[in-house]
Amino acid sequence: MSFKTLGVLPEDKKRIKELTKKLNLKEYEVIKILLDYYERLEVLQHYLGCESIERLFHEIERLIPKSKKQLVIAKTNQYIDELDRLGIPTSVLEKLRETIYPIILNGGIR
Repeated sequence: MSFKTLGVLPEDKKRIKELTKKLNLKEYEVIKILLDYYERLEVLQHYLGCESIERLFHEIERLIPKSKKQLVIAKTNQYIDELDRLGIPTSVLEKLRETIYPIILNGGIR
């Protein structure tokens, strides 16, 4: 394995040193991990049809719940989806939705 030297901005060098200590790795290992992650981000970027990695992060941030209520709704949706995958009848799932969502969204008022 051969190594090459390349210039790094002082602030980036500091961040790499911090990651090196935090992860208990050598600098070149941290840089390799960062490059691997960047390649994965590029794959996600193309998979999701984003013109740049910056746009990819914008889309991810858009999809992440912003408030506690949105998070509760997202978790409730995951729960109901999991029950559906387990084969719970649609009629039961609908009854759950009719019961749960009014409670979450407006304190039980239908």
